[in-house]
Amino acid sequence: MTELLKISNYFECIFIRRKNRFVVELNINGNIEKAHTNNTGRLKDFFIEGNKCFSIPIKGRSLKYRIFAFGEEEDRLSVIDTSLHMKAFEKIIEKGILKDFYGFDFRRNPKFLNSTFDYVLKRGDREVIVEIKSAVMRRGDFALYPDAPSVRGERHIKDLIKLKKRGKETMAFFISSLPSVRAFMPNAEISPEMDSLLKEAYGNEVIIKSINILFSSKKGIIYLENKDLPVVF
Repeated sequence: MTELLKISNYFECIFIRRKNRFVVELNINGNIEKAHTNNTGRLKDFFIEGNKCFSIPIKGRSLKYRIFAFGEEEDRLSVIDTSLHMKAFEKIIEKGILKDFYGFDFRRNPKFLNSTFDYVLKRGDREVIVEIKSAVMRRGDFALYPDAPSVRGERHIKDLIKLKKRGKETMAFFISSLPSVRAFMPNAEISPEMDSLLKEAYGNEVIIKSINILFSSKKGIIYLENKDLPVVF
């Protein structure tokens, strides 16, 4: 169990409903509270009334909590919070946990072509443009992306391909957070376009990589469960 992040203050709660794209209702200690969600996917596997979840306190203008994890197994919970996915990725870079990223520094939100990407990684003269995507939809023992059509996501992959053809090194990095998944794959049923684009990206030598992270409510940590989740098409 490779620890990535410590979550020191969190609350167990019960999911009630999603009010809109960014707001959900939770039962926290018997009180109905509105909470923020920063994951704009449909999350139909998680956003079900009665599901056990976890939230953290935030200093919002009108919201005091943000929902970040779901699950029944206290040591194998799914993290849906995209900001925590990003922090986990940064910790992987900082600690040199994956050999692909050993010795790299990172810069957030670089702009290339028509897109603002998540990171550019640098080590000496080498530069890798990276886009992070959250793959938290399950089909059997596969993690899937996306769980809803995404024009923005499609543009990112198109631009990664264009940049690769222009001599840049590019990567699509998928973060799964699902217990017992054995591989990642594009969700062709939800988005045939994304499936086609990722296959095109792979064929053009865009790096496509996936990992699996989980949350332990027993230890209060987000940890790296699988550092090399296979990618299948």
